[in-house]
Amino acid sequence: MAGGDHTSHRPVFIHSGMRTGSTYFLDRFRVLRDTMCFTEPFQEILSAITVETVRGLGPRSWHSRHSDTEPYFLEYEALLNGDGKGIHGFREEFSFQNYYVVNEDLPHQREYLENLLRLARTRGTTPVLGFVRSLGRLEWMRRNFPDAYHIVLVRNPAQQWYSGYSIYKETKNVYFMNVYRSIGINPGNHEYMQEFKRQAGEALHTDEVRLDFLYEYFLQVYATSTMDAVRQADLIVDMDRLSQSVAYRDYVTEQIAEHTDCRPNFSGARLPTHSVLDVPVDMPAVNQFIVNVFRNWLRSHPLPPVADGLEPAYERTPNFVLEKIETSVPRAASVATPSVEPAQR
Repeated sequence: MAGGDHTSHRPVFIHSGMRTGSTYFLDRFRVLRDTMCFTEPFQEILSAITVETVRGLGPRSWHSRHSDTEPYFLEYEALLNGDGKGIHGFREEFSFQNYYVVNEDLPHQREYLENLLRLARTRGTTPVLGFVRSLGRLEWMRRNFPDAYHIVLVRNPAQQWYSGYSIYKETKNVYFMNVYRSIGINPGNHEYMQEFKRQAGEALHTDEVRLDFLYEYFLQVYATSTMDAVRQADLIVDMDRLSQSVAYRDYVTEQIAEHTDCRPNFSGARLPTHSVLDVPVDMPAVNQFIVNVFRNWLRSHPLPPVADGLEPAYERTPNFVLEKIETSVPRAASVATPSVEPAQR
């Protein structure tokens, strides 16, 4: 056992947004002995996945830009339904409908996750769950799985969004452009997102790809869910810093090793830095708009304190998240004219 304040095989829950380096981060656990890692437990594909997809879908199957790994969902094979289609206990509402739902029991969602933990434990391994659809519900996660070690990954938001945009630009795959709209139409218990949905109106439902709106939708989700998540996290990992600092990599490894049975090696952490000059959106203007909106909102809607047992720190405050947004693109870096003005919400 690596640390003294946890039990053997303590679950590790990794929470992040899409295109944050989360596949690499999870793989650092996946290559360890005595772990069983579940990729994206709320991925909508799990509702109808087959053994062929379980065994075949991996970084080489699509334009992923991921390092070569085992097929993403290999560990789920034992949980396939009897008819060979879909994962036992998975429901479609887990993916987006429940993204901001934190005040309900959700027994089916809890039982499904418990099944993953149970499978890993029956094999004598540490369960590691790598989520990319959980940031908005971390309060629910922590309340229902208080014994888990909850890690939140945070990346420069402009770089994160551009990673998905560049895939769209090269392949016309609109998934990473539209996914935040799918989240936005399901505001759950989140008061700000309920108001955002009301004001956005039909724009959230159109199939038209309008980059300025889509970038704003991403930032709305990024801001709300990250501000909630960092106040519930046992460990916050700045993925940009992980790519740049050997000392920080060592720090992250030691933190994880102190509180779990795992000692992942992040020596190869390298997130690419994209140029954003070809985006036909004034990204700094949208960034500043979002920051101003949230600063105004927070004056009358202060966030609750951090979760019990966690130390207050700058990384757990709204200012940490808003600074990430505000500084993610230097104003001089964007020369494009926005296709339309940022939505005045």
